[in-house]
Amino acid sequence: MTPGADVRSIDGLIDWRVAVQNFRKEGEDVLGMIALEIQRAHDYMDDQLTFWKKESRKLEEEVIIAKAELARREMPDFSGRIPDCSVQEEALREAKQRHEFALDQIDTIRKLIVKVPREIRESYESVARRFGNFLEMELTQAISELSKQIMALEAYFALQAETVAPPRTSSELNKE
Repeated sequence: MTPGADVRSIDGLIDWRVAVQNFRKEGEDVLGMIALEIQRAHDYMDDQLTFWKKESRKLEEEVIIAKAELARREMPDFSGRIPDCSVQEEALREAKQRHEFALDQIDTIRKLIVKVPREIRESYESVARRFGNFLEMELTQAISELSKQIMALEAYFALQAETVAPPRTSSELNKE
């Protein structure tokens, strides 16, 4: 004969079931929040790509304007002398640097738009899917099984309480 489960507190089992249910709910909430954060990251990268494309066009116009100003400045004046163009050359150099920076940002973001989803697929999605399945299937089944065991123990204790005779009072003993 196998020994009993030695359950000393059904309330303890109920508390454990509540804790497991809370863990399941929190786990599902966390998976949902992570999915939202991943979506926000994708949206952010898309927004950044749009921003830097617009910025690149604007900076390209600045380069064109700086080139035109330099070309105008390089024209000889009425005396045939070419004026100092160092300010315009510096402005053109800075405009080109800003435009190159914007183009670099576009390249970086395009690479990230490809790389980040791949990294998420490779390192997160399979783990998250397994955890989600655990929460949805295995933990739900465990909670159900624990609930059945609690109900069975409650029924057993109720049955046991009915079969045990109540203690006799002193007046009942005196009548005998």
